[in-house]
Amino acid sequence: MLQPVDDGPQPKPVRGTTIPADWAPSPIDWEYAAGKGMGPDRITRAAERFTNFWRAKTGASARKRDWAATWRNWILDDLDRHPPPKARLKQAVW
Repeated sequence: MLQPVDDGPQPKPVRGTTIPADWAPSPIDWEYAAGKGMGPDRITRAAERFTNFWRAKTGASARKRDWAATWRNWILDDLDRHPPPKARLKQAVW
């Protein structure tokens, strides 16, 4: 008969945290949004909306394990709702 193996205490699953009080987009977060076509003003507004939203939220849904991933999803959702204007093709005059 097999004997159970005691590997010692098992690590607790990582729990999420609420948004840090000093959260701001890191240079990598900023670069991600810029790489998706967002300009500086739009990124600044998105960051303000992001922090306002997550600071106002309560309960389990306000806890995240990866705030950088939450930011990337926020940017993708923003772009889905309001795509950046496409460059307009100039028509050649013949």
